[in-house]
Amino acid sequence: MVKPEGTIPPSEFVIKVMLLNWVLNADFYLLASYSLPVYMNYNINLQRNQHRAVSTDNFMK
Repeated sequence: MVKPEGTIPPSEFVIKVMLLNWVLNADFYLLASYSLPVYMNYNINLQRNQHRAVSTDNFMK
């Protein structure tokens, strides 16, 4: 396929855009599905630790 320098054929451009979108979406999905449970667990553990600290303080008095 002969093409002028610096221009991309429409079909090639569309494929590249689709690949880029797919990679970005896949990365975002992986990141979200990995970090969301970790974040939720961190929040739950933080709240549990705070409750535990409060209950031990009351127990010490």
